[in-house]
Amino acid sequence: MKKIEDKIVDLIEKISEIINYIHWEIWKKTGVSPLMAKIMEYIYENPLSFTNPAKIAEEMGLKRPTVTDALKSLKENKYIKEKIFEKDKRYKILVLTKKGKNFIRNENFNFKKILSKSISNLKEEKEKLFSSLLNFVSDLNERGFLPIARICLNCENFVKDKFKGKKKPHFCLLLRKRMRDFDLNVNCPKNIKRRELCVKK
Repeated sequence: MKKIEDKIVDLIEKISEIINYIHWEIWKKTGVSPLMAKIMEYIYENPLSFTNPAKIAEEMGLKRPTVTDALKSLKENKYIKEKIFEKDKRYKILVLTKKGKNFIRNENFNFKKILSKSISNLKEEKEKLFSSLLNFVSDLNERGFLPIARICLNCENFVKDKFKGKKKPHFCLLLRKRMRDFDLNVNCPKNIKRRELCVKK
């Protein structure tokens, strides 16, 4: 009989297969490749200072030429455009066009929204799943399998269980804010700690 750890890994693989299937169906219907969709999601969800080509490549753990090709296709299809970064006019950033925003907001073309519908059915189990996955990602980041995690658990500003036994036991030094387990952040723009990959490209 398989160990529980092996069964969990099998389930993670199935989730990956589901995401790949959704991306493939979106690609067939729209011509937007999985990487193009992922880049648009990244631009939509992150601060403007994070939306230059170099930062996108770094955050996604991809080589710059790979990202450059995808950005070229997105520009040609008018999903994104370049603009001058107002805070530092020496730099250009990438923003979504109206067409790009409509794509991301369309529930039929956004795999995160598709999965969220199933997650919402978990009810009280959602919080336990969130905490477990957060610890799982944190461990992989610590072991060098994810260069940038941007989660509270791996942030120098995070104090775990500072108020142990209280409703909001954790504390963020940066935000000066007490937090519950499900208040912890994922993809926090203030957390830019980088780890070297243990598996070299």
